[in-house]
Amino acid sequence: MTVTRFELELLPDTLLFEIINYLSPADAAFLIMACKATFQQARNLDNEGFFAPNFDKDDIDLIKSKSSFSFFNSHIFIMQKNLKQAGLCILKGKKDEALELISWDPGLLLHVIPTITLKKYPGHIGETQINRTLYQLALGTYDDELYEAIGKQIESLYGHKVKAEQFSARFPEGFMGKKTYRFLFASLIKTMAADLTIDFINDENIMNDVTREALEDLEKDLEGEHFDIQIITDFIDAYECGFDEFKNDNQRNLYWRCGFGKLESFMSYFVMMALNEQKDFFGVMKGENKITRSTRLSNGVEFFNQELGISHYTLAGGASGGRLMSAMPVDVVRRQLASSSWPSSWRRIENFVFRAQKNLYDLSSNCNNQHTLTTRK
Repeated sequence: MTVTRFELELLPDTLLFEIINYLSPADAAFLIMACKATFQQARNLDNEGFFAPNFDKDDIDLIKSKSSFSFFNSHIFIMQKNLKQAGLCILKGKKDEALELISWDPGLLLHVIPTITLKKYPGHIGETQINRTLYQLALGTYDDELYEAIGKQIESLYGHKVKAEQFSARFPEGFMGKKTYRFLFASLIKTMAADLTIDFINDENIMNDVTREALEDLEKDLEGEHFDIQIITDFIDAYECGFDEFKNDNQRNLYWRCGFGKLESFMSYFVMMALNEQKDFFGVMKGENKITRSTRLSNGVEFFNQELGISHYTLAGGASGGRLMSAMPVDVVRRQLASSSWPSSWRRIENFVFRAQKNLYDLSSNCNNQHTLTTRK
């Protein structure tokens, strides 16, 4: 049996995307209905057509339920579905899954995702990014293993110029953020240092209303911001400078539990997996080993949850009071701060941040140089 294919199905994707932009709302509506009328035919196309195995009943129901859905084309719909799925894999640090989806359809690398929202736990309002390619999403996670692999594919298939253009569009003002959060953390330290009620009893943080409000304000200041890894360095620098302002270890521990806990809730999956590395934490921080990409704490709990930043921080599998630096005796901490031969855990973290920034700096230089050479030609 020969299947008659609707003529629009034969047009290239990019042209189909353009057509809708030049139509009036009425004409667009007619086009939607016309294309939906070919729905069953489109599903039954052979391997040379646009049918894909993952075009399932849920997709069909979605299209039928969305009267305002942009004009239907089976190939475009599958491409958009795979594009968003690959994007979510990138945001969740699922490197192998993302690269596998791209290998099925390398053309995904040229498409822009209009909007994509990552929800880290049930009830999470989500973190939304607008108009990003897969490469640009990977760059924003600091996942060098992933963005380097994607970048190589773009160069191999479409040339260095395309890669450089995507990089420049992702960081039009440079990858290093111009905003500093040092003053926020310094202010938080002063507030905590003045709170002599701070304690940690039965897995519950004890503090006065002023401290609680300061922590809530910190979260509000970070909302809506793309997580800039430089914030980690700002947090640590403020801690070092304000170390002696704290009156006791309870206050220092709270700074890490709730202060760093707030930061963790905004971090990318890749950064969190690195800081939560349980097999070889120091090796990962030094850049000697790859992360194991585990999203669970040592007790098996997912590290992104609605309580993050309330009663614990997950750094390197820590829980409740944390087991890295905040729980160390004061004299040990001071010796570590003063010692270059025995760096403390946060020194390792600063090294990780520095390497993440240097990787992007080197890539930026490479892309900018290529862009300059292309322009001169």
